[in-house]
Amino acid sequence: MQTFTRDANIFGVDFVPESATSEQIAVFAAYSELTGQSCLKHSGELLYYVATAYVCRDMDEIRKALGMKKLNYMGFSYGTALGNTYANMFPDNVGRMILDGVVNPNHYYGDAFDFLKGLVDLDATFESITNACDQATVEECPLSKQGSKDGKTASQTIHSVIESLKSKPLIVNQTSIPAVITSEMASKVLFRSMYDSTRFLPMIQAFHEASKGNGYPLSQVHLPSFNETVLKATTQIGDSFFAILCSDTDISSTKISVDEWSNKVKHYENTVSKLAGRQWGWMLLAWYTHLLLIVSRTWPRSPKTEHYKGPWNKKFSFPIMIVGNTFDPVTPLKSAKELYQMMNEGYEGDSNAVLLHHNGHGHCSTAQPSECTRKHQVDYMLRGLFPSKDAVCQPDNPLFGKIIDLLSMNQFKSFKFFD
Repeated sequence: MQTFTRDANIFGVDFVPESATSEQIAVFAAYSELTGQSCLKHSGELLYYVATAYVCRDMDEIRKALGMKKLNYMGFSYGTALGNTYANMFPDNVGRMILDGVVNPNHYYGDAFDFLKGLVDLDATFESITNACDQATVEECPLSKQGSKDGKTASQTIHSVIESLKSKPLIVNQTSIPAVITSEMASKVLFRSMYDSTRFLPMIQAFHEASKGNGYPLSQVHLPSFNETVLKATTQIGDSFFAILCSDTDISSTKISVDEWSNKVKHYENTVSKLAGRQWGWMLLAWYTHLLLIVSRTWPRSPKTEHYKGPWNKKFSFPIMIVGNTFDPVTPLKSAKELYQMMNEGYEGDSNAVLLHHNGHGHCSTAQPSECTRKHQVDYMLRGLFPSKDAVCQPDNPLFGKIIDLLSMNQFKSFKFFD
């Protein structure tokens, strides 16, 4: 789906910063509306069929074409919304299905602001990561409190860097693409870094250098803005995702003014996540969806566009395995538990879905791999075995310290899951 080459990045970042004026926000909103209009111009009626329910129907047609009696599926993040929707649209065709990093369907198919509820564990994830850094040695984590001359914790140092960049951004001229590192950019680095445990140490190192006045490492982890290869590439991944969200999301309760939108974002910043409530409010609904409210308010929708909004407890032909991570910044363990309860509502015990608790950090269980989790997933997929009730798996490697070379999720490639 092609739109147009955008120069709408008027802030140097792809969400609205705290200091934005009402005039700047209005310009940003206008660019967002233009995105929707351009998407329709270049996509035509195809746009009416870019929705999760249609993908589910395609999946079932693929199943039929392959001669498979049941669909076997493993979905992460949005893939859990897709898998959950498929399972409830075609409950008799469910084979082995794992949903890892669960999106609560009531949030996904709810209004635009329901999506922000996925941030409920983000601040706790950050504090857990920085607490682990403080307990490590300086060699293992350079911002460890053990090496701090002023007694600051890792969390305090990072917050201090972000605050100082508001009045004194860092200049980076060591690369062919010069940069000015702002507070908003640093916040974005922090947010994205919490997705995967392999990003934690580079993020910590970047903030450590920034605290000494060196912004170069932050510029390198601020992806993709300062990556020349990425800058030369073109992609419509974001365009596709905002098209899907605008088709799936209930926009009836979000037809409000831009000022009211700003107030809503502030509310979620204060009540859900101080670290990323505002960033997600503008970034997710702008970067992913180019301001879902503005686009969706004028988004070309058709009565023939199919939507599936539940129920979420159809009787499946085989119980689904749900995996939730303790410290997931965007798909909280709470969502996994809620979906587990929804699916089993009206049935005895765990006869429709089982839950595995992965006690790790990052987005989905793969962010901090566990041999225990991997084994349960393989046993389920290959042998139809379920983890015991209230099972909890620990990650193999610490967040900071010596990395143990144990089996990781990459070894799924060596298994022939389906004969």
